[in-house]
Amino acid sequence: MVLDDFSTLWTISGEFEKTAYVFARLTKKGASMRREHYIRKAGCGTWCGRTSRMNIMDMTGEIIGKKRLMGFEINDVTALGDGIDLNKVGFWKMYEISLCGHDDYFVCQIIHDTSKKAKVFNVPRTSLNNL
Repeated sequence: MVLDDFSTLWTISGEFEKTAYVFARLTKKGASMRREHYIRKAGCGTWCGRTSRMNIMDMTGEIIGKKRLMGFEINDVTALGDGIDLNKVGFWKMYEISLCGHDDYFVCQIIHDTSKKAKVFNVPRTSLNNL
């Protein structure tokens, strides 16, 4: 599956079981920024770091890549679209995996957990009353 926009991720959840793999190329926030400062905005929310980057090592102990856990946080419920029930969206987490020397390209393992609620931040009070 190839996604060009994570904004409608929950509408495709029926197309895969609980896990999907996608390739992504991230855009840096600015030319002078360090390599780990990327734009992770996706439609109605943002992928936010839950852990620091962890080394991935081969059998000899050499570092061959990095792995980081991200969580999706909804910060614009108006961008969700009509008829989307926040109680049914579930929680989305993603492992962002990169190889050494290829810091702008990632393999992303996206996991949908329907037993947890979606993370919602910076939402107007009137929108929360509709939950």
